[in-house]
Amino acid sequence: MSQPSTAGFLRGTRQKIIAVFVIALLAIGLAVTITYYSFNELLQTVDRLAEPYAKIETLNNFFRQITSLDQELRAKALTNPRLATNTFLQESKALMAQLDTLDNLNWSDSNQHERLHSIRAILQKRNKLFLTYLQAKLSAAQNYSTSYHQQENNNHAY
Repeated sequence: MSQPSTAGFLRGTRQKIIAVFVIALLAIGLAVTITYYSFNELLQTVDRLAEPYAKIETLNNFFRQITSLDQELRAKALTNPRLATNTFLQESKALMAQLDTLDNLNWSDSNQHERLHSIRAILQKRNKLFLTYLQAKLSAAQNYSTSYHQQENNNHAY
């Protein structure tokens, strides 16, 4: 009599082990599938984000150009302020034209237009400050030249 209960118990246990094994295989298969698709989606997103964005590249080139022109103008202003003034005015017009072009691009972010307007204001302030600096430098150079000539005239008079 003990045999039928043991056989039923073993048979029930065997079915439970097989069921658990099948469920575990399904869970592992499902986990692998989810991982595969999510990883591929992640790779596609990274590829999409890594693509160069032409508008942003144009904007970065614009900033690089502003920075390099600033450095060149400062160097020229130290050696020849008159030449720097003419160069500065020409390059400032070119920068403003580029800024207008950037502002006319269709930006998906409305904040970008505000940033471009603030850049325009900063460039205009920079222009005024640089021209004021050049005028002060020229006037200082003229004052030095005038005082040097007066001092030489005074020395020759005696």
